[in-house]
Amino acid sequence: MTTKQWNEILNPTLYVCGAGLVFTGILQQWVLPKGSAGRGLTWLGLGRHEWGQWHFALGTVVTVAVTLHLFLHWAWIRAYLWGAPGDARPRWVLPALGLTLLLAALALPFLIAPTFDPAATGGGGGQG
Repeated sequence: MTTKQWNEILNPTLYVCGAGLVFTGILQQWVLPKGSAGRGLTWLGLGRHEWGQWHFALGTVVTVAVTLHLFLHWAWIRAYLWGAPGDARPRWVLPALGLTLLLAALALPFLIAPTFDPAATGGGGGQG
């Protein structure tokens, strides 16, 4: 497939999935807030946790699609960041900082172990 054909697939996919992320985020934040599962609240038959699974799936699709999009446009990205031969300043500093922050955000959940606070239990509506 050509880059144009890939873009014809990726761009609408990114838009629809990005809108879906906003939609499911709004559902989780305001329509089905924390504790709503214990009260049996659902929206279109799905509870907060099921909508959270959709939110995660959409986020995964967006991450993969953005990665492919960046790969397809790597020549442009490289030309923008490093410029033409003889450019006085490198333009890679801010993108490198952004990439570092992204990698840190992806790694932190795996590097910092969760803790258990017995005083914080009891509001989730679980069975035990």
